[in-house]
Amino acid sequence: MNLILQVGEQNKFFGVSYDTIFTTLITIAIFLLGYVFNRFYDYRRDLRRLRDIRKLVLSHLQSLLGPIDERIQAYLKLGEFLNSQGRGNYTFRQPVIHTDFLSGLPYTEVFLSFKRGPRKLRNKRIDAFHSVYQAIDFIKSQNASATLLYSQCTRESGELRDKWLGAVNSIMSDYDTWLNFDMRNRIPPSEDAFLKEFASIVRKVANLENGTEMDVAFEHLIEPLKVLCLNSKYAADTRSLNLFPRLSDAVHSYKSLNHLNSVYGQYFLEFAELLKKRREVIVNAIELIQ
Repeated sequence: MNLILQVGEQNKFFGVSYDTIFTTLITIAIFLLGYVFNRFYDYRRDLRRLRDIRKLVLSHLQSLLGPIDERIQAYLKLGEFLNSQGRGNYTFRQPVIHTDFLSGLPYTEVFLSFKRGPRKLRNKRIDAFHSVYQAIDFIKSQNASATLLYSQCTRESGELRDKWLGAVNSIMSDYDTWLNFDMRNRIPPSEDAFLKEFASIVRKVANLENGTEMDVAFEHLIEPLKVLCLNSKYAADTRSLNLFPRLSDAVHSYKSLNHLNSVYGQYFLEFAELLKKRREVIVNAIELIQ
């Protein structure tokens, strides 16, 4: 009886059987292995996901470069057109830049996809991450600003052109009235020196192929008429006094339109330069996360 008891006690450790201990250790080992395996699996899965996100982001950023280049050119052409005092209608179209792509991706995961990589480039990648979002926000706001600015430019320049045409039409209407008066009253041109010189100016403009264009009309109609009305010979002529307000409106609208074009032209040239800088930010980010 003592022998059996001693053998049983030898198969125990602190009162716990070796079989129980072994079974427990096996269970713990299986649990730990399962935990480690799951963690490794999750890590590999997250790593693949971040790599996929990085590829998506990279592909999207690369797809932005073409439309950005087109928009830069659109700003440059419009700015140069306005700066050169271009007249008439100008078709301005902003190429579409799809900037909403990143908003559909988890912000944190995009950040981690940027961050992951060589440790020595980590800070640069983080800076690139923030810069890309700032660049895209700028592109969105610039699109709205440029649309509003072009609308304002079109409206204001249209108002000035209407004012110009109104002044020129009033001048020509006065000319027709005075010419008809002389004809009805059989007053020969030799007896109406003012109208004779006025008629000479009108004929010269009419013979010009582009006489209706604003710059040509200003040079060959408005400026000569100013000289005519300021001539001391016609200072007392009521027709000179009648023309002064119309000439003043024409000069004011012409010069205001030139100034307006210069100001808005400079805005769009600056828009092009600002967009170039954001393009550089995106290119830098592409190079860092490739």
